[in-house]
Amino acid sequence: AILSEDDPLSLVLSSPELQTCITTFKASPAEERYLECCDALEISPSEEIQQAVGRSHTTRRLALGSETLTALQIRPLFRALTHQSHITALMLP
Repeated sequence: AILSEDDPLSLVLSSPELQTCITTFKASPAEERYLECCDALEISPSEEIQQAVGRSHTTRRLALGSETLTALQIRPLFRALTHQSHITALMLP
């Protein structure tokens, strides 16, 4: 059965089995993902990290400045980098 976006999940959740097929998958760009992660964790995004993540699409590496990152800054950054296969090098202080 094919469901539309308007169909309630209760139509399929009563079944003991559910088979799915993903037809499209859109991964957010790393910079957008970083902002989403900061928002989800209720953390103010760092402009320096945001710019570095944005540059990583062309440079293929994530290079942050000489400032040491706090645990609060690292958490949304690493979440945002999940499944970002374009980055080949991390240069962290």
